Amino acid sequence: MADLIGDLNSYEIILSKLNTNEETIEKVEISQEMLAQWGITTEEELQKALASRVIGPEFVYTSKNSVEMFKFVQDILDRAKQNVIKYLSKQSEYDLSNIILLSKTIFVVNKHGEQLYIIARPSDYEQVIIYYDFEKDVLDFHKDCELWVENGTNTPQKITFGGILKLTGVNKIPLKRI
Repeated sequence: MADLIGDLNSYEIILSKLNTNEETIEKVEISQEMLAQWGITTEEELQKALASRVIGPEFVYTSKNSVEMFKFVQDILDRAKQNVIKYLSKQSEYDLSNIILLSKTIFVVNKHGEQLYIIARPSDYEQVIIYYDFEKDVLDFHKDCELWVENGTNTPQKITFGGILKLTGVNKIPLKRI
């Protein structure tokens, strides 16, 4: 088998095929909390996530109460964004006088006179899931960007790359795909 696996990408593909055998997967219904963690606010976004297998095959979706579920998620996303904006407006280094709203979770402000992209995500369930491609694109920019999380209870918190490494225990990042 070692001869067949030429690189990390091939290994991941083989593992994903092994791990997604539909016959051995226990099905779990998609919940309001799960949609909130992902930030999925519309039926179209959910169908895209299911079709692209962003959400694994173990999750099943029935359309009951979907309007309420999506409204709940939209409310959480809006709350997180508004609370981060409110918090940053009180910080002297941030200038929100010309804020530019780019999406549900991304806006542009000035920090120390320079343009800064802010991604504001809810962290109600003690995790942050970066779901939208636009969020990933902004994080990949060479421009300055900050990721802020907010859970509706505590003060919004900036998540740094070093903080992510410490929280996740990651200490090795393969650079073969860059």
